Amino acid sequence: MLRWLFCASALVLSLASFQAYGEIQSVTVRWEADLCIASCQKLLYEQFKKINTLKDVRFDGPAGKADLIYKEGAPYDYTPINYAYRMVGIAQYRELDMRIQLKGKITIDSSHFYITSTGDGTRGELFTPPPVSNINMVNNKSIYAYGMDENVARKLREVEKNRQEVIVEGRIFAPWRPGPLYIILGSVKPVSKSTK
Repeated sequence: MLRWLFCASALVLSLASFQAYGEIQSVTVRWEADLCIASCQKLLYEQFKKINTLKDVRFDGPAGKADLIYKEGAPYDYTPINYAYRMVGIAQYRELDMRIQLKGKITIDSSHFYITSTGDGTRGELFTPPPVSNINMVNNKSIYAYGMDENVARKLREVEKNRQEVIVEGRIFAPWRPGPLYIILGSVKPVSKSTK
């Protein structure tokens, strides 16, 4: 019994402190603004400022949004963000909406598309949302409902062929799960000389 308890607690600890290292530009978090008014907003802002991997917090409480700007080379870690939400009681009402901007190069492994960080090789698997005509017929809480749009896939193959560095922006699917990040693409932009 004790051995089972030890193994279970070790698994929970390893899942709870998952970190993804990479060329993270920012993570945007959103919440239902009506659930967090003045004093709640102040406390949430203070909790975000305590996260030591952040360089800056651009906080818009009335809009229910914060842009978490990471220090160069700092890891994305779900745990302190989740902790900040739970300290003010927001996370219990809705799934967190988290978006990420990540810099790296596109790699393709058979039919899987990845962004691979230029800094340390961290991978995020890329997906596109289901077609609009199917949006009401799919379970969007399962990663298997997502795939890769053929037009986007063609562009990503070209980017990979040219070995171009890009910044991808998209929603983090199930941000609490360990392993490579699943990123539902919003945009892919080439890195300009001023961005490097």
